[in-house]
Amino acid sequence: MPTIYYAYYTPISDSISAISSQEHNLGHTLLLQGLQDLFQLSFSPEELEQAVKEFEEAMKEDNLGVLAAADVRVHEVIYGSTHNKRLVQIISNIREQMYRYRVEYLKDVESRKTLVEEHYAVYRALKARNQQQAVKDICIHIVNQQNAILRSLEQMNKEEQEK
Repeated sequence: MPTIYYAYYTPISDSISAISSQEHNLGHTLLLQGLQDLFQLSFSPEELEQAVKEFEEAMKEDNLGVLAAADVRVHEVIYGSTHNKRLVQIISNIREQMYRYRVEYLKDVESRKTLVEEHYAVYRALKARNQQQAVKDICIHIVNQQNAILRSLEQMNKEEQEK
């Protein structure tokens, strides 16, 4: 039943392409500009550290809604701190799609552990004001999430086909 797969695949394809294909250069430029904005504004890493710790604590509750909200918070602290209106607008445009798939990949316990490690890596790079490392860690995080989402979609498709 390929239509089931495509029904699931289309929204994430749109979301990913908004970041990585047509708007790749714009997205990359906005990411770099956003990080420059973070470094130029007296970015306080304490708020991000708190959000990352809350995400780690939320893992113990094993409640996907709470965990997804904590993950959203980590991301909001980062891009919200940039005060980059275009970056915030792009993320807002795909927020609903991102949330849907965020819940799916959070179902995988191993992915959760990786997320905590990635969140802390981004936090450490931002705290150290190491822009090059922050971009590297953020890109790793984005690619890992794309892969996790695609694996989740493939599994959902497989389960649907087995019915």
